[in-house]
Amino acid sequence: MRLYKYRDLEKAWNTLDIIFNRRLYLAPLDILNDPMELKTEQAKAMIESHLRDGGIDYTKPPSDTEISFISDLAQKGLLSTESVNASIGDFTLDLATSSYGRVCSLSADPSNITMWSHYANGHKGICIEFDLASAKPITYMNAERFQKEFSATHMARLLSRLDKKNKSILRGAFFIEKPRRLYAVKTSDWSYEKEWRIWRREQYYNLEGSECMSRILVGPRISAFHHDILCKLVPSNVPIVRTEIVAGEVREVS
Repeated sequence: MRLYKYRDLEKAWNTLDIIFNRRLYLAPLDILNDPMELKTEQAKAMIESHLRDGGIDYTKPPSDTEISFISDLAQKGLLSTESVNASIGDFTLDLATSSYGRVCSLSADPSNITMWSHYANGHKGICIEFDLASAKPITYMNAERFQKEFSATHMARLLSRLDKKNKSILRGAFFIEKPRRLYAVKTSDWSYEKEWRIWRREQYYNLEGSECMSRILVGPRISAFHHDILCKLVPSNVPIVRTEIVAGEVREVS
């Protein structure tokens, strides 16, 4: 998947870290710029709904029985196999509240004039193109639905409908999958960003295998000084592409 990271060259050291160390920085959740992303409060609501209902301690890794049952759900199409493989051992509730709270945001759109303005120093910065396999797309929803989905009342209602025979195991699956959802939704106000995310515990995500930095798009207002330095520093196998503003979009110069 081709994804893009807008960068301000006034923060040159962080940008050079991406280029030379082939890695992406993952920011703590508490500095994200969307005030609706109240991850800690949402996770707290999940904990409260669990405590009211009683049962499994979801701050512990799932048991072998739970893993087996969750895998069976995946085979029946009730959960995606990819989600299960990524979830087991990683998406327990304690990771949703704190120790799993680092995110790298990228965009599927390299031509959005607003993002060039906000994240690339008013078109004087760059947009780095990556070929990535590990990022996941954000789902956008209106604010009312966003708040409802993660409310304690809504989650308690969902839990009450689970099959009583396998209630504890189903609740285990629910609480493994639900934290994953917290990292993959935003309100529709941000949909223009066409955001994809990498989320991990670690501070950096190192590019692996076929993943690579494939091109660098330079903003229409980049200074000759910054452009000259980029040409000297960027590896020769990574093309540097000029851009211009045409009809309200930032487009590559042919």
